[in-house]
Amino acid sequence: MVIKLQIIQSDYISKLPQEIKVKYILDRLKRHNIVILEKQLTPKEQAQLIKDTMKEINLNGFYGFEILSFNIGNNRKKLLKVISKKKDSPMIIVPSNLFKQLNKEEGILTLSIEKKG
Repeated sequence: MVIKLQIIQSDYISKLPQEIKVKYILDRLKRHNIVILEKQLTPKEQAQLIKDTMKEINLNGFYGFEILSFNIGNNRKKLLKVISKKKDSPMIIVPSNLFKQLNKEEGILTLSIEKKG
């Protein structure tokens, strides 16, 4: 399986209505792509992404996702919930079947991935 990393510029995605934006991201996650958003989703957009994901889980091998952010206390992994005051920091969304581990050392985040299931 080829794993793609897609970096989505805020200038592009911010122009999309919330429903289309969430579908755009979810479509990429269902194809087992890692999505990096230049800017974080709003709490409302995150809630919609979670809601829409629940309808898709376990269909054709889709098991959900993990959301990671650079500026949440200690940079620890947050499962299905990231709320941040600083909206201009990157957000990484990883399909759950690829996520293995997140490490931080001296300002560097390392995302380990491996195909599960």
